[in-house]
Amino acid sequence: IGEYDVPEPVREPLEKDTAYWIPHFSLDVLANRFIWYSDDFDNRMLKSGVIHLTKEDAVIHAKALTSFTKAAE
Repeated sequence: IGEYDVPEPVREPLEKDTAYWIPHFSLDVLANRFIWYSDDFDNRMLKSGVIHLTKEDAVIHAKALTSFTKAAE
C-alpha cells in the first residue's frame, strides 16, 4: 500500500480464543489487540481485511493506510 510493504492479512476465520491485532488510527496507538470469538465484530474485521496475527503487522498496515491522509510535514 503506497510505499509500505503490508503483510497479507488473515483471510480465514481464526480458532476460538486466538489473539489478533487490527490497525488503529490514533496518534499514539497504531494497533489494538482482540480475541477471536467469531462474533459479529470479528467477522466484520475479517471481511474488511484488517486482521493480523502480530502487532507489528497491524502497525505497518495502519501506517500504510494513514500515509494517504497524513498532512504534509
